[in-house]
Amino acid sequence: MADVARPRRRHLALPASRFIGREGELAALAEILGRGERLVTVWGPGGMGKTRLALELASRWAEARPGEAAWICELTACRDLRGVCGAVARAIGAQVASARRESALVERIGRALAAVGPALLVLDNLEHVLEPAAPALDAWVRAAPELRFVATSRERARLPGEVSYELGPLGLPAEGSTERSAAVALFLDRAAAHRASAPPLSDDERLADVAALVRRLEGIPLAIELAAAREEVLGVRGLLARLGSRLDLLAGAARGREARQATLRGAIAWSWDLLDDRERRALACCSVFRGPFTLAAAAAVIAAPDAAAVDRVGALRDKSLLRAAPPGSDGAPRFALYEGVRELAAEKLAERGEREGAAERHAAFYLADGEAAAADFERRGALDALNRIADDLEELLAVAEGALASAAAGAEGGRAHGRGDRAGARDAAERALRALCAVEPVLSTRGPFGAQLELLDRALAAAEALAADPLVAARALAARGRARRLRGQAEAARADLERARAQAAALGAAALVSGIVADLGVLHHGRREMERAREHYEQALALHRALGDRRAEGRALGNLGALYHDERREDEAAGHYERAIAIAAEIGDGRLEGIFSTNAGLLEQERGAPAQARRRYERAVAILGEVGDLRLLAITLGNLGALHHEEGRLDDARACHGRAVALLREVGDRRSEAIALCRLGAALASRGEIDEARRALEPAERLLAQLGDEPDVELVRVASGFVELALAQAARRAARGEEAAAHAGAARRRIARAREGAEGAPSSASRSDDVRLLLRILERSLDALGLPEGRGEGGEVRELLLTEGARFCRPPGGGWHDLRERHAARRLLLALAEQQRRAPGRGLSMAALQEAGWPGERILPGAAANRIYVAMNQLRKLGLKPWLRRDGEGYSLDPALPVHHVAIEPAAGGDGRV
Repeated sequence: MADVARPRRRHLALPASRFIGREGELAALAEILGRGERLVTVWGPGGMGKTRLALELASRWAEARPGEAAWICELTACRDLRGVCGAVARAIGAQVASARRESALVERIGRALAAVGPALLVLDNLEHVLEPAAPALDAWVRAAPELRFVATSRERARLPGEVSYELGPLGLPAEGSTERSAAVALFLDRAAAHRASAPPLSDDERLADVAALVRRLEGIPLAIELAAAREEVLGVRGLLARLGSRLDLLAGAARGREARQATLRGAIAWSWDLLDDRERRALACCSVFRGPFTLAAAAAVIAAPDAAAVDRVGALRDKSLLRAAPPGSDGAPRFALYEGVRELAAEKLAERGEREGAAERHAAFYLADGEAAAADFERRGALDALNRIADDLEELLAVAEGALASAAAGAEGGRAHGRGDRAGARDAAERALRALCAVEPVLSTRGPFGAQLELLDRALAAAEALAADPLVAARALAARGRARRLRGQAEAARADLERARAQAAALGAAALVSGIVADLGVLHHGRREMERAREHYEQALALHRALGDRRAEGRALGNLGALYHDERREDEAAGHYERAIAIAAEIGDGRLEGIFSTNAGLLEQERGAPAQARRRYERAVAILGEVGDLRLLAITLGNLGALHHEEGRLDDARACHGRAVALLREVGDRRSEAIALCRLGAALASRGEIDEARRALEPAERLLAQLGDEPDVELVRVASGFVELALAQAARRAARGEEAAAHAGAARRRIARAREGAEGAPSSASRSDDVRLLLRILERSLDALGLPEGRGEGGEVRELLLTEGARFCRPPGGGWHDLRERHAARRLLLALAEQQRRAPGRGLSMAALQEAGWPGERILPGAAANRIYVAMNQLRKLGLKPWLRRDGEGYSLDPALPVHHVAIEPAAGGDGRV
């Protein structure tokens, strides 16, 4: 399988500029973490490069430990404990329900952190919320013993067990020296990025001046970078001359918090003074952006013509008051502010009396763009529309949060002053709902699922209290219902969706009603309420067709196909899948095509057509990787991994399942993550890695037990049967026959339980394709142990089973045969099985068979044909005669013969049979 690039984590993306110096600091921090310290605070004055150091530390930590997660959690925008909790949940991709009591929310975050296992979490800019967040951080350190925390702050947290690491200035050259210290290297690197031509002074003269400059700047990285940005205009000596009394602001940086703030303020205020008034106003307005922004967004917020905005943003970028950010999905340049610059610019914006106006222009721009992209995605499922929303996700969330604050303030003012404030509060509540509906397509496909739930709860409560637009509220209710369903809150989701449907129907919003009906079908299907799901799917299909909504029609057809699939009505399922895939391809909706290609592949796999299943899966992996839907990509990788497991490619199976687990953990789909862990555990056990298998199965069992869905719980039991199987194999190899039989018997009892079900209820095997798949693999592997009783379903075996390398084979309806000494026959059988997998029905030529059976030998054609005849005759005598085909192309296996691999080898007897 071709490897699919995992989308890059934005929170681990390093700045484009080089990391210079600080190697000693990195080594020291790595040593502190390596010796087992759990909480490290990197503290020091603003502008010292704490964030950049933390990014580099996290990047190197992740590179050195590919099996562990590493996250950066930016806290700058947080103002209270709830904000901190939300930021941490979003950073790690956790599904954390909102709570009225902050203590309950902290406890839930602690459980989520404990579940991630060994990892590194960097909390950046903690000082903004240190007072409310410190007790929570202390609780999280105790709750998650495998997690290491690194905080960056302008002051120490002073928590138990904290190791504080003060970050001082960059290394400076000695007085009178021209050595290239870290501070000098930083200045030269950043100045070169801004300089169009060679510097006028000789290297020695320039280095002496640079050394003097960085010494007078006391090695503070931000001050050095700001100075470097002006070197082309003023020269190094001009910079030295202009520092003047401003150096007083850079003195005594280690004396206290106020002095440290003055140090940063002085460096930034100095750059502010060099701007003209139009540039100052532009920078002040840009302080409303939370993250990277485009020129178009800047023009809207600055309220200037595009050409003027380009000039002003370019000027700010040249002076390092704006930094280049990674481009958006469309390749357009994006810009961002350093946090210290943002703070001073925000103060200046308030002084100018323009904060409210800039915030309103910011909200208007992102709402218009976000809602247009969301509507485009809803209409045609376009990847570019989804990416546009993802690019602006943080800004849209900022719009929602700002609107909620305005709604709360306006509602309070309205009670005191009258209807005007109340109307403004109502408008703000509607803005919040609109922004949260706009971000839903990204959060519901790429995760973390339910990240907007707390904001939706607050916004819907405000909208209800303020009698906001009922259509906007109905859309938001439906969005919350979908988010709750993805979080496993089925009953709350149903209540939201039913209420949203009633409101939409009363307003005559037919398109909204049809979508909600489809969502209710998915909800009932997930709860295995098949008749109710069918009713909703069929109703939704009729509504979609009446509206001419092709994308929604394709979704409904595919969902009906999944329903028929679960009911074992395979032909009807296949037909619906094909129609859904055709519509998705017609309208260019890759995500929808990927979903139902995956489902169709699973159906092909169940019907014994592995080659067709593999093509479906690989097509879906390619599409979903491009779309960036990590959840569906992970599910498809899991299905492909299960196919690898079923065909005996255990290394490939382990790799697919491992990637699936990591992706699902990132997006926060805990149920699918648990299912992936079950599959991973089964594959590990088949490889004989029993301890690793148990470590995968234990958290899966806990989570699925909490969710309480019986087929899912049964899946863990069946997956645990692979551990029993591995133990049976180990006991058999050690000639402990009774122990082997006991473990094999335990595995068979798990199979019987899954196939029989509780009295009066359908079995888990009949209700879950995940259970059926693992059962098939487990039963075949048990057969290989030579203990064939208990197959339960299907009667006589009508399949060809092969162990690794075809060392042993079992033809349909027969017993096991030892091929270890029949080298040519074994190689030919492997080649025929691989040909059937890659090109069912196409024969292997005599030349290909000769190379497969006697690789590297030079044989005359007549002799080769005779050898092939003899080897094929051996295969016929083993019981494969009805399944061997010969035509003009050569030999092949009947395409109707299912060929499966097992990881367990049977015990061999002396006559070649086992």
